[in-house]
Amino acid sequence: MKVFRVGVIAGALLAIGLSGHAAARGRVAPEVTQAQPTRTRPAQPVRPSQPRTQSGAAEAVKDSKVTIALFGEGNVEGAQPWMRSTMAATFENQLVGAKRFRVVSQTSKWIADGNATGSASGLYDPSEVVRVGKQAQAKYAVVLRMTRVKTNKRGFGPLAWTELDMAMQAQVMNTETNVLVDSKPFEAKFKTGLKPTSGPTVFNEGDFGSPFSDAVKGFAEEFVSTTVTALMPLDTVVADVSAAETILAAGSDIGVAAASEFDVLKESPLKLPDGTTVMRTTRLARLRVVRVEARISYTETIETYGDGGIKDPAPNTGRIQAGMLARLATASEKREAGKKK
Repeated sequence: MKVFRVGVIAGALLAIGLSGHAAARGRVAPEVTQAQPTRTRPAQPVRPSQPRTQSGAAEAVKDSKVTIALFGEGNVEGAQPWMRSTMAATFENQLVGAKRFRVVSQTSKWIADGNATGSASGLYDPSEVVRVGKQAQAKYAVVLRMTRVKTNKRGFGPLAWTELDMAMQAQVMNTETNVLVDSKPFEAKFKTGLKPTSGPTVFNEGDFGSPFSDAVKGFAEEFVSTTVTALMPLDTVVADVSAAETILAAGSDIGVAAASEFDVLKESPLKLPDGTTVMRTTRLARLRVVRVEARISYTETIETYGDGGIKDPAPNTGRIQAGMLARLATASEKREAGKKK
């Protein structure tokens, strides 16, 4: 069984005074809530479900925000306390800044209680993370870990300098299914302002300047725009459609921005040989947001698709109907679509 290493005192679950750290660095304060679990849809094209009607698709806009319990840990040789703090605060800011997620962090009663249950060895297993996540009423638990921190001497004589070699990992667990659904590694090496030394190195954040925080921010941005978006898709519905534009029932209040792209999807029931009914998803169109308001977005139709997913010679807005499901495309899906053009 995989285990999550955490410090007994410094610990996990962001019990590291993120709010003070974030304030000192000018970061956005975390959004903390005890919301009811948010229903999200997996990104797989076929999944067990009941047939969805247009009114069922409209459920997507009732509460599009996903609640996430964020756990941070940096109990690895060479790691400094401020590294864990910077890592966790940066990921928290990226999630909250996306406007699509509620982040349950160190001020939550359940997170604090979970931190107090750490064993003498400082180890947590996945079941403990899931248990605390469920108590916090979070759909997903995201565990951030520093996995390697090393300083290496580079160069010779007066030109010698110190390199930081770091590695991190972000793991996502579904608290409803108790399954580890994704794990994303990250590595970076960069030059620091530290003077080379042969002994143990203790350093402050100011010794690094911006490379460390920039590297962590880059990882957080990539994690939120790809891994998190794919696992926790933003679903909405088509509110209105005409030859000139399609209006979606989602806007800037949940993170939709100009140039965001959505797939219009049609779901139909498919009965398997064992008698189980699953939902088959067919992509009908790709839309691009050209103007956004607080609760709605105006889009242009980039492409439409016929039988077998074959692209129409010219966009056919007749394939789009009000009430259809629309799902935000991930960054990787946008890149893939761009390659095919």
